[in-house]
Amino acid sequence: MFASLTATYYPNSEILRRQLCAIPDGWIRLIVDDGTSDMAWRDIARMLRAFDRVEVIRLPRNIGLAAAQNAGLRQLKKREDVGCVLLLDQDTEPREHAVELLVSAYRELADAFPNVGAVGPALIDPATDVHHGFHVVRRGVWKRISPLSGPPVPCATLNGSGTLMALDTAISLGGMDETLFIDMVDAEWSFRMSANGFGLYGVPGSQFLHRMGVETSRIWLFGWRVWPRRSPIRNRYVFRNSIKLMRRNYVPAVWKVWAVIKLSLSFVVALMTDPDRWKQLASMAAGVVDGLRRIDGKVT
Repeated sequence: MFASLTATYYPNSEILRRQLCAIPDGWIRLIVDDGTSDMAWRDIARMLRAFDRVEVIRLPRNIGLAAAQNAGLRQLKKREDVGCVLLLDQDTEPREHAVELLVSAYRELADAFPNVGAVGPALIDPATDVHHGFHVVRRGVWKRISPLSGPPVPCATLNGSGTLMALDTAISLGGMDETLFIDMVDAEWSFRMSANGFGLYGVPGSQFLHRMGVETSRIWLFGWRVWPRRSPIRNRYVFRNSIKLMRRNYVPAVWKVWAVIKLSLSFVVALMTDPDRWKQLASMAAGVVDGLRRIDGKVT
């Protein structure tokens, strides 16, 4: 049996409804809510009554994306009838038949290669219609490629939303890294899977709409790219957790070089374009300090 696992925190009711509608009939739909207030949850609960086979775990407080996903993985493991799990963020919508295409690709890859760890879809930004891209390493260089058709692409990392994998694989590797709380959780997971011999593949024909940050813009940087504008606190997590990953020996050196470049670009873009530039820059700097000080978990 297949299951979807959606981690939520004050979700948009309509986007979540459309996501659940895109999950194939017969799947278990599990929602783990990470501390949304009772008042805000009322509209969500009302919407969920229209669905069969939706299970909900409501956590009493905000413990972070990684911990919420781990709670969901443990719950699914108790059932003993779930073979594969599809991880989803609350702001991701599979396009028509996209989930079925992802499953088909996973099965074909698993038949051909015993070390398949996970597959992920092409993620499309709904505001700009730009492909977020698959991260690959070509000739020792970290690159982003954006095919929307063709065979599965071996990837260096997968975005956490849309990742389909065997539940036993997730459990056996210890689940998500809760010390990161949020942001870079999927990158760390990808590197840990690769370090344990599992392959990661992007499936261009399977397309999910996926929102990143507060808003996104379309910029030219050696090709059109989606550039997210994050809240200051999310930038603090991105910078802190990037520093944390740079300290780990299973994280490839090519990513560490790319991460320094991307963090530097994020700093420059915020300085030049963000209306809250000084707050953003202060949060980025605080994130670097947090990373150097090895601070874990939720930022208070």
